[in-house]
Amino acid sequence: MVAMAIAFGIVVAMTASPPADVPAVALRATVVYRVEVGAAVFFGLYVATMAFALALQNRGFTEIGSSGIRAQRLAAASGEDSVSEDVSMELIAEVMDEVRELRAWREESEHVD
Repeated sequence: MVAMAIAFGIVVAMTASPPADVPAVALRATVVYRVEVGAAVFFGLYVATMAFALALQNRGFTEIGSSGIRAQRLAAASGEDSVSEDVSMELIAEVMDEVRELRAWREESEHVD
């Protein structure tokens, strides 16, 4: 799949028609422009290929940031979520208890007036 991405990038680089005014990013050179277009196509296909290959192994990109891209088993990532889910459930239970207490207090205060 990576070889196909390389081949497709080369084909796109060779067939890319540069604009009349080649951008300064390409150093105003047609060859550099074509290489940049081919490289962009290759990197796009490469990332898609890696995401697909990781998905076949039940893995995925779990961290994308300035320190790079990290892949982790999706089952392990969801296991960490279950810990936070337990904490969330406890927090929800506490909030519901407080809501019940506030309702009881409101009912008492309405009957007093």
